[in-house]
Amino acid sequence: MPPQNPGRQGILRTGSRILEWNNHRAGEYAKARYGTSQGAVLTWFTEATVERLMRFEQDIINGQDEDLLGCKTSLASELSMVAVAGAILAQIAITALSLQNIEDVHWIVRGFFACSLAMGLLSVAFAVMQQRTMGNLHKASSIRAWLLANSCNTLVTNSRDEKHK
Repeated sequence: MPPQNPGRQGILRTGSRILEWNNHRAGEYAKARYGTSQGAVLTWFTEATVERLMRFEQDIINGQDEDLLGCKTSLASELSMVAVAGAILAQIAITALSLQNIEDVHWIVRGFFACSLAMGLLSVAFAVMQQRTMGNLHKASSIRAWLLANSCNTLVTNSRDEKHK
């Protein structure tokens, strides 16, 4: 069983113990946040992403309101880029499906074109929905509540609410 709190001396002495402890925390976080099966799959395939999500959540909880508003602006511009890239991908896929002699192409290639079209359209739809939702969030507290919805961290309701009333 990994240690609950390795402390500074534990980090200096054994790098593998702290790595074990972080991996254990990432797995527990993912299972608590996304459910047992999805959390296990997420941890198994993208453990570094789970660790980034943990750091991001801590930054939201402990960060300043100005930083959070800056994060909102940055995320909105990133979602705009995703929507544009998705629209370009969908346009390329629909053009590829209308090429001459497309019936002579292997069915797997046509399937990839159709999948690219669907993914492009879905990326545009989801980016627009998220951007619309974020556009309606004007205060740092509402941004924080939206980003931490269904959070497994119980410190959110206690420490942040008292600090930023």
